[in-house]
Amino acid sequence: MAESGGINVEPSELRASAGAADAIGDNLRKPVDKAAADARSASVTMNKWSIAAELDRVANDWGTALHDLRKSIGGEGGDSEAERLRRTADGHEFNEDLTAQSTSCCTPRAVTPTSLPRPQRESVPVAAPAVAPAQERPVVQRPSGAGDFG
Repeated sequence: MAESGGINVEPSELRASAGAADAIGDNLRKPVDKAAADARSASVTMNKWSIAAELDRVANDWGTALHDLRKSIGGEGGDSEAERLRRTADGHEFNEDLTAQSTSCCTPRAVTPTSLPRPQRESVPVAAPAVAPAQERPVVQRPSGAGDFG
């Protein structure tokens, strides 16, 4: 959090996190491939047993799930968490640059409603939907605990 109470986004930290996610995805590649291969090997080895079909299904399901997990963390594909972090960093920098460009023409001064530029065209007020105000119920009719402190 920034000192002003807002959110402080550091694109470099987002990119560092993306790099870490890529590294995790890369580090998982061999163990995931080995686990999937071992499960398939076990199902082939036990092909005469009654559990062979179930073991083959488990090997395929777990192999697919582990590969998908690894890909979703980092490395491959544009929809990985690593790529999302990079796109977030890029988007933040774009917004920061755009904001800086839009304010670079202005000199620092006190901003008051009368010092702001007038709009180029007149705004059309948007009519609020007609909603009847809620009727206030006497305190004795309110559910207990609803706004009562004591």
